[in-house]
Amino acid sequence: MTRDELAVLMGVASGVDRYFPAADDDVLDAWYELLADIPAAAAREAFRHHYRGTSETITPYDIANYWRARRQQPPVGAGAVRNDAQIQAGVDRALAALVERKALKSGEDLNTAQAIAEGETAVRRLYRSVPCPVCQAEPSRPCVTWKGQPLTKSPAHPARIEAAQAGVRVTSDESSRA
Repeated sequence: MTRDELAVLMGVASGVDRYFPAADDDVLDAWYELLADIPAAAAREAFRHHYRGTSETITPYDIANYWRARRQQPPVGAGAVRNDAQIQAGVDRALAALVERKALKSGEDLNTAQAIAEGETAVRRLYRSVPCPVCQAEPSRPCVTWKGQPLTKSPAHPARIEAAQAGVRVTSDESSRA
């Protein structure tokens, strides 16, 4: 931050905070020594953040501490781009493996266990393909309670499962007429 940018910031601070020290040369020099390595945009952001949360006079420590904390946090969006199709495929594979293992433990042979797993995955994909009329969950999103928590006792609201089944019946009736 340049000395001029700091002078402007201190002028704004004195306009907002009546206890802020006057920006004479000595005060400006002291603040500049403490804040020269902090970008002006970050100092303005720290100023805005500080006065939105408290009425106490801002200090160089508050600005430097805000900048230090911000630098330690990873930037938003720095991770991999979210690909819902890949996530859904991974969830399907994991659930199919669990269902297959459960079927094998109950004494089913490998082919039957794989068929059960594929059927469970297809059913899950089917009811997730329609919006839920109860909780308004969008397609591919899980059903939630009125508190926003995922359902624990069933995979979806019964109305969503019925809506998915009705959609299958409609499309199968239409295809049989063609």
